[in-house]
Amino acid sequence: MTQIDTKRSPAPRGPLPTPLPASSPRKESPPAAPAAGQSAASSSGTPATDRFTAAQRQGATAGASDSAGKKYAEYDKLLADGKLEIAIGVGYDENSADVSAWGNLTWRIESMGFKKDLVTDEGVHVYRKRMTIRGKETEVVINAFQGRNSDKPLDKFTEAMSSSEIVIYSGHARYGSGPDFNDIKDNDQNYFIGRGYTSDHKPENLYEGKSSRGLRNTDTTQQYQIMALLGCRTKDYEAQIRKRLKGTKNLDLLLTKDLAYWNTLPEAIGIFVGGLTKGQDVGTILKDLNQKIKGEDVGKDLFYMPGTGDNRYQPGTPIPDAKSVADVLAGRVTLGPSKEYSPLVERAQKLLVRAGIPLGGHNDSFPETDGRFGDKTTQAVKTFQKREGLPVNGTIDGGTLKKLQQFSGFAKSPRGPVKLTLQDVAQGRLVLKQSAQVSGVVRQAQQLLRRAGYKIGADGIFGSGTEGAVRDYQRKEKIPVTGVIDGATLQRLSNIPM
Repeated sequence: MTQIDTKRSPAPRGPLPTPLPASSPRKESPPAAPAAGQSAASSSGTPATDRFTAAQRQGATAGASDSAGKKYAEYDKLLADGKLEIAIGVGYDENSADVSAWGNLTWRIESMGFKKDLVTDEGVHVYRKRMTIRGKETEVVINAFQGRNSDKPLDKFTEAMSSSEIVIYSGHARYGSGPDFNDIKDNDQNYFIGRGYTSDHKPENLYEGKSSRGLRNTDTTQQYQIMALLGCRTKDYEAQIRKRLKGTKNLDLLLTKDLAYWNTLPEAIGIFVGGLTKGQDVGTILKDLNQKIKGEDVGKDLFYMPGTGDNRYQPGTPIPDAKSVADVLAGRVTLGPSKEYSPLVERAQKLLVRAGIPLGGHNDSFPETDGRFGDKTTQAVKTFQKREGLPVNGTIDGGTLKKLQQFSGFAKSPRGPVKLTLQDVAQGRLVLKQSAQVSGVVRQAQQLLRRAGYKIGADGIFGSGTEGAVRDYQRKEKIPVTGVIDGATLQRLSNIPM
């Protein structure tokens, strides 16, 4: 990992840029000079040496030569199922630079033709657009959220790192210990990648300690994934990401070499997303980024893309006409045992895990969501079907997938956010399991457990204490001991006299 010189002072602060209105029709003006903006590391930026590996140089220059040498994102893998999911998380700044950056970002997304589908009650802004990318008809979904105004943004970013094809973070790097979605003095919403180098972000409090947040507990089984980490010198993340992140078969990164500025990062996101959705090669995207977006040293390129040097996609490579979610829901396709990787199977496996169905694997934090429909997946599907009152056959048909989609991490419904209640648990539409998110439904269930004699808090967070109480209650009632509150468990709890 690149060594960091902590003696050098951070970049000077400057006035904050004026936020662009989300509905503004005017054309984008040239980016402000860095001196007039605020550094994305103004309270946490980290000087570092400018050493790169051969692989990094290869990624940084990929596509800059003649057409035969151009490198592309692996579009055949990204677009195989006809859907491209992009997650964008905007971090937190103590001087509110994130507020204007968020307004600028949402304006740019809408300026690219994306329509806002809904804003969930947890603060996720969902945008959709249908387009043709490299000859493939594709639905592009952007799930964007802000640390300042969303509920438990760390959980959302962790979910994105685990399951989204493209993940983008814009904000403070926190001396390599970011991304960070709240105040620098509070570690509660840090996604730990590297070591902490400030008094508020000490190594023993972060990744090197016993924290379960961040890379340590992120498992992604994507066949191909792109991560864009846009902050100050995010090149310091690369070594830890390559070393610690489990599962990804082929990972491309977009990183920075220098201090970056809050008021230019939304434009960088627009260029990056725009380039990918136009099917551009890596060199063209990087050239556009580095010409328009400057860091502290305006004479040097700010961005590079390690990992793209071994990409094999070339124009003309056929993009598989793979099975889609719509095919399964319409009954044209049924997912069953197969040794071949399928993005649809992987998606279904992740939904099974969210639904509280064990799949096996390394441990509870790293279930076996490898996209292959084996014996463990068959058994998990049967367990889910039995629990939900569906025909038990061990395959995923339209009815099973429709039920599984109720456990999706990001909201997909165009009808707006739905307030879940204990009735949803009783009718099998929802199970309650361990989570760091605050939930009114969990709070109600905790109150039922307290009535049953368990001395736990009713704070709405399903932690280890609540899980232990549930397991003990299930043992006493001689019902399956799962540690999650499903319909059967809730029915017993609801019969407890007042």
